Amino acid sequence: MSSYFFSGSVKLTLWGEAVELQGGQAYDFTHLRVKVFQDTKYLTTTPTSTFTQTDEKFLPPDDDVVNDLGQETIAVPHIDMVDNLTIMHLCKKCEGHLTDVTSLATAKCPTCNSIMLVQTCSKQATIRIGLQRPDQQVMWLTLLHQELEGLLTRHNAKHDTEISINSPEDELCHALLLSGNLELTYDTNTNIVRSLMF
Repeated sequence: MSSYFFSGSVKLTLWGEAVELQGGQAYDFTHLRVKVFQDTKYLTTTPTSTFTQTDEKFLPPDDDVVNDLGQETIAVPHIDMVDNLTIMHLCKKCEGHLTDVTSLATAKCPTCNSIMLVQTCSKQATIRIGLQRPDQQVMWLTLLHQELEGLLTRHNAKHDTEISINSPEDELCHALLLSGNLELTYDTNTNIVRSLMF
């Protein structure tokens, strides 16, 4: 839920009884706390917060404001660094993440208890990319599987290669470091990339 003021909007995280508030209504709050997560300020309720429904009327926010809340789109001339490549095997039955599969021929899913051959399981991957900001600070964003596959597909088409998440780590990382001239939208609260445009 977000509160809307003349100057803009701010994210409001609700806890306890406040999660039962109805959308489309106006409320007065007391004893809210201002917090910061990854350089973004937001409000949160506390154990002593109170709220009262009011008769004040506000214009509903534009759909664009609500959809873009907590997201930022940036131009990326190139990727400066990569780290934390994680490749996960997925259970063939429930698609949960399998653990302890590095040296085993079979794996047991911790979620549904199915046992399967590791070599027959599909994989998903995530990786963090480091982008140097104008202030020389490095901003780390996480690429989930779909966006990582999109970058690799673009790289393969451009360089006539066949790099995939099954490729050796150094080849995969090299392909990402050659990527550039893209626009990405990321969640400013989690730093997860939500979409890529080439």
